[in-house]
Formats: sequence, C-alpha cells, structure tokens
Amino acid sequence: IQRAHDAGILFVAAAGNDASDNDATPQYPASYNVPNVISVAAIDNQGRLARFSNYGKRSVHVGAPGVNVFSSIVGTGYDSWSGTSMA
Repeated sequence: IQRAHDAGILFVAAAGNDASDNDATPQYPASYNVPNVISVAAIDNQGRLARFSNYGKRSVHVGAPGVNVFSSIVGTGYDSWSGTSMA
C-alpha cells in the first residue's frame, strides 16, 4: 500500500462488515494509516448506513451502495449480494 502511495496510486478498501467503529477497532486493510487509502462503508437504498457496515468518523471516508447489489457471479450469471466489498 505504501509503494502504491509512493507511485501516486489510490487504494480503495472495504470498511468491513462487523457493524463496528474502525476508529476504535481498526479493520485492515481499510485502517492502514497511509494517505492513499480510501475506506468505503456500505449504504442502503435510502442513503443510510447498512446495519452490518463498519463506520468511523476519522477512518471511513465514503459510503457507497452495498445492500442488495446486483452483480455478476463467477460461473453462474448474476445474483444480488450485500457487503462493504460490494460498495
């Protein structure tokens, strides 16, 4: 991650799915203290933090849709999944 930073590359990481505060209990790689890390929480279709999503006033930077996201699935077509990795 540091080498990516040194090369000017952003590193986007899922905040985690434990419904916990990453400020108090860091989740890696989302919580690495490197300026190029952008930590992403999951929000629902109402713009609210998903019930499972980690959060953190200082350590989670943005939220993106992460509940019932329609996505391709390896070898089986498509499905709807939830999680900060989907965000």
